[in-house]
Amino acid sequence: MFQYITFRSACAIILSLIIATVVGKRVIRMLQRQQIGEEIRDLGLQGREFGTDDVRDLLLGEYDVDAETAERDAQAWVARLKTCNLVEE
Repeated sequence: MFQYITFRSACAIILSLIIATVVGKRVIRMLQRQQIGEEIRDLGLQGREFGTDDVRDLLLGEYDVDAETAERDAQAWVARLKTCNLVEE
């Protein structure tokens, strides 16, 4: 059976999936214990309505952009959120 390349390929795929599953779980647990991951910033938007002005102010306060670019990006972002039904009209 091991003389057929398709059989050896299938065995290699199955073995690699098993190894990735076993090792992957351990790596994820180790990273969680060490708290390695993304840091989520609190922007203070939970529980209140916000609009283009609030988003523009956040962009101006957090990033080095001019007011025109911040306004344009804020309008585009809020419009995208509305099309995804994540923000009410």
